[in-house]
Formats: sequence, structure tokens, C-alpha cells
Amino acid sequence: MLTGQLAVLLFHSLTRMLEDAACVRAVLIDFTQAFDIADHTVLLSKLAELQLPGNIDSWIGSFLSARQQVCRFSGTVSELESFNLGFVHGSDVGLTLFLVLSQYLNLLSSNNKLIKFADDSTLLVP
Repeated sequence: MLTGQLAVLLFHSLTRMLEDAACVRAVLIDFTQAFDIADHTVLLSKLAELQLPGNIDSWIGSFLSARQQVCRFSGTVSELESFNLGFVHGSDVGLTLFLVLSQYLNLLSSNNKLIKFADDSTLLVP
């Protein structure tokens, strides 16, 4: 759900575009599933570009590495498997790391507008 300020920004941007264009296409993108497939290698390279203190890079690298999971269905438990994708759902660190990745969403045209909020983005194209 959009917050009040975000809704006002979206409405304002849309009406401003309609002043100059006959129509505006709105593409609403929900990146919820992106939490499950975010590549740790890409994320760590983007974090390196931010030039954070070394101990933060090391801590995040440790948080993301050597993660394992099992699946349980109808009383049957799978074997322990390692994986190198995604973030922990519901963690503040996971949301923050996703926001680092989403800052690299860029527009191809200066006429377009991209409005980001958590794991949702709205692209307005006149």
C-alpha cells in the first residue's frame, strides 16, 4: 500500500505528465519475489562501490555466506542444502540490502519518472 506522501507524489507526477502528453503509461512493479533471487555476488560488488568501512562489508558477507535451508512438507524433511541467493524475509538487513540493489534501477529516458517504495516501483512513461 502506498503511504500518503508517496500517493501525493505519484498523483502530482502523473498530472504534470498529462499536461504535456496525451496519455501516460504507468507500470507498477512489485519486487517481492526479488528477495528470493537476489544474487549475493552482485550485491557484494554494489556494496563495495559504496566504500563502506571494511568491517561492515565483512559482516554482510558473513551474513550472506554459508546459508543453508531445509524444506518440511507433511512431516517429511528434506536434506540440508546450501544456497547463495536471496535475503532473510522480515529482516531489517534484508530490506536494506534490497534497497542497495534497487538504487541501480535507472531510467532510459529523462522524460520518464521512477518512483520507488520498499519493494515496489512505479514507472511513469508519457
